[in-house]
Amino acid sequence: MIALALYLSSFIDYSEEMACRRSITSKPHAILITATVFILLILGLVSFSAPVLKHRILGPMLILAAGSFLAVSYLPLSVPPVEMAITAHLLLILLIGLLFTGSLTLEDRRLFWVSVLLATLLILSRTLEYQTGLLIKAAVFSSCGIGLIIAGVCFERYLKTRRQIHG
Repeated sequence: MIALALYLSSFIDYSEEMACRRSITSKPHAILITATVFILLILGLVSFSAPVLKHRILGPMLILAAGSFLAVSYLPLSVPPVEMAITAHLLLILLIGLLFTGSLTLEDRRLFWVSVLLATLLILSRTLEYQTGLLIKAAVFSSCGIGLIIAGVCFERYLKTRRQIHG
């Protein structure tokens, strides 16, 4: 859900609509958002102290979720739509990086392919959204596609060598 909210917020038009339509004037709404962010931060900090490796990946994910939730909820009220879109892009790229790192650490194919699909979605939507020359679009899209394929092949090789080493 956080990835979807960040993805939608990364569009400037959507950010402009959020800035025009949203108002957190009601006290219960602001308290609910603040409580949710607080709970996510506490869970993330507690996960850092857990000895299990999976929780070491879960901690940063929960903290990123709290920051993303806070950004999507409050930023449209205080910053211009362009800055909101840039912030959403940066948080989405950080999420992709955390998913990729978690896939390497946990040796989990599902996390790897989720990170690859999110990166592909981000690249594809930006390629189709901006109006530039077709040659530039083709070069960027092709190079990103080749990069994603290389990342997939390297990840599969990594998993294969790890399995051979560990039995």
